[in-house]
Parts: sequence; structure tokens; C-alpha cells
Amino acid sequence: MAGSQGRLSSLDGQLTIRKSGNVGIGTAEPAAKLHVKGNLDHGVFGITDAYSGSMSWETWRAGVCGETTASGADDRIGVGVLGIATTGGGSMEAGVAGVSNNGTGVRGESTGGVGVNGFSVNEKGVAGESDSGYGIYGMVKSSSGYAGLFEGGKGIRTTSLEVKDMLAVGDTAVYWNTGNGKIGKSSSSRKYKEDIKDLIADFPKILEAKPKSFKYKSTGTSDIGYIAEDFDALGLKELVIYKDGDPESLKYDKIALYLLEVIKELKTKNEQMEARFRALEEKVK
Repeated sequence: MAGSQGRLSSLDGQLTIRKSGNVGIGTAEPAAKLHVKGNLDHGVFGITDAYSGSMSWETWRAGVCGETTASGADDRIGVGVLGIATTGGGSMEAGVAGVSNNGTGVRGESTGGVGVNGFSVNEKGVAGESDSGYGIYGMVKSSSGYAGLFEGGKGIRTTSLEVKDMLAVGDTAVYWNTGNGKIGKSSSSRKYKEDIKDLIADFPKILEAKPKSFKYKSTGTSDIGYIAEDFDALGLKELVIYKDGDPESLKYDKIALYLLEVIKELKTKNEQMEARFRALEEKVK
């Protein structure tokens, strides 16, 4: 099946082998050693049933496995598996998608580049699904590397987040806003703020809040604390986090601000009483 224009063979336009050594499946113009083009289905779809039990690259039993030894300053160099999706419309429109029943949906390992790199214009860069294992698994061997790096408007979206351990990096606290689901740091610097003005509030109202003991419905775990709806009813709305208009949680770290203002007010009253007491003492003499 010799062909023209550098084409060695072609099978109904579905399989093309170029004289350069490039092989195309679904494309007559392969731009790489193996160039697979799908229409509405998968570009590359791999299934394996075997597993050797070893974690070395050569003995992996993977549906799709990519390796590269190239490296460089450009973040497009040194990528084991690269997926790019430019359109959306389905639940799994992803640059790289993996599904596993009890293993790992997508796994990437790198010693200096990127294990798995997924990019999408308006859907999912990397999508992984697993019944009892890991949807997406990232591992890095260097202490200065990242097991996972997510960039974009929404880096990670999950209904359940579990953190095994966190590094001690300083005094900056990390907060999760249960109202909008965002995780971020708390900053006190003026440079991050605008419309700054003195807070006017009924600070002594905090003294009417009553702590409760309770159990969480989801786990049955006993705990103590305040109830968000109680703070809302007291008018302490500045201390309440709302979700869809309903009280969801409390800004516990801001309660100390109210208590400090109460203490300052008590201090002022105490100083006024001491001044009156000294004045009475002078009159008695």
C-alpha cells in the first residue's frame, strides 16, 4: 500500500504509516510517532486486567501509560501524559479522563516534569473516577515539588475534603468559607482592603449567646459550640456565614473582636467609677 507525499501505507484512511515513522489512526496526517484522532469517542482508550504488584514504571499494568525523558524550562516539556479538551457538553468532557473500580482513575508520577497534564477551555482538565480507590493520584519524590497543582477559576471542587497532614509554614491561617465553598488565607493588611471604616455594632449582644452541646447528624460525634441560627436571631449577623440566604456557620475567630470591645467598654466604666469613688473620698476628708 505504498502512497505518495511521504506516505508509506494507508488503510481506508483509518491507519496511516508515514515514511518518517509517524503512525496515524483516524488521521491521514500524523504529527507524532503515534497520532490518534477520535470523533465523538475516545482518542486513546486502554483497558488492562493484569497487575504485577510492583510500582516501578516498567511493570505497571495501565490502560494508557506515557513516559518522557525530555526536560526544560518550558512547562510543556517533560509531560508523561498530556490531554487537551477545547469543547464541552458532557459529564466527562476532559483532557485526561480515567475510571477505576478499586484502583486509581488517573495516576501521574514525575521526577522532574509533569506526571499528568490536563488542559480544558471550559470543562475539566483532568477527570478521575474510582469506586473505592483514588480518582486522581499524584506523587512527587522531591520535598520541593507538588503532588498536585491546580490552577484556574476553581482549582479543586469537592463535596468532601480530607487532609492527612499540613506543613507548618507560619502564622497565616487557612479558612474555608462554607457559604461559597472557597478556601483561602486570612489577611489583615490594609493593602488588600478598601472602604475601611469603624465598625458600629451592638457588641454587648454577644453576651446573650448561649453555648450548646450537641451531636453531628452525619457522624454522631459529640461537640460543643454555638448555633448559627441563634446568632442570626440575636441580630449578630456580622458573625454568621450564610448559604443561599440561610445561616450555615459562624465566624468563630471574629467573636473575640466583639468580646474585646465589651472588655474595653467595661474598662472605661470601671475607670469612671474609680474616678467618682476618689472624688467622694476627697469630699469626706
